[in-house]
Amino acid sequence: ARQDLEQALHAYSHLSKHGRHMQEVIHDLVQTARKFPRYAQVWKALGDALTKVGNHEYAVKAYEQFRHLTQ
Repeated sequence: ARQDLEQALHAYSHLSKHGRHMQEVIHDLVQTARKFPRYAQVWKALGDALTKVGNHEYAVKAYEQFRHLTQ
């Protein structure tokens, strides 16, 4: 399961980097964050995707959660 999650996060990061399918990426990452709330990399990927679409308010919250989990 962890390996599948890592592969999915890699794919989402690639899509985010290129600005592709952003609505679906964000939706999936929000669902993944709900399912795995203690997995820091999900929050980072969500922050990156939200930043890409200009949703800075929620991106900051996602990055804060990432930082909290990695301290």
